[in-house]
Amino acid sequence: MADSSEKCASEELLISLTSSLMMTNHCFIILVIFVSLFATVFALRKLWKQNIFSNGTRILLLSAIVNGVIHQLTVAEIRVSNYGFLFDTYLIIILENSISMEFCLSAA
Repeated sequence: MADSSEKCASEELLISLTSSLMMTNHCFIILVIFVSLFATVFALRKLWKQNIFSNGTRILLLSAIVNGVIHQLTVAEIRVSNYGFLFDTYLIIILENSISMEFCLSAA
């Protein structure tokens, strides 16, 4: 059984994963996913109402759109859960540093 004080990532990795560049990347990817999901609604309406393809092609396009939506939702869920984990980790690091700084100041 692993020791509870054992860290699962190095300090450098935590700093890089909680950097502002990485957080901006998470937000940008989530924004792209929501915009593409919004555009998917219009693509489905267009494909359903103004179909210029044969039925076989239409079924292939619909299945590709469904596959894309499932993939985007999966990526969004992973990004959001990782963002929450990284944000919590970042807060824990800040609190640990704050507590150790207060202890050092009070001991002096």
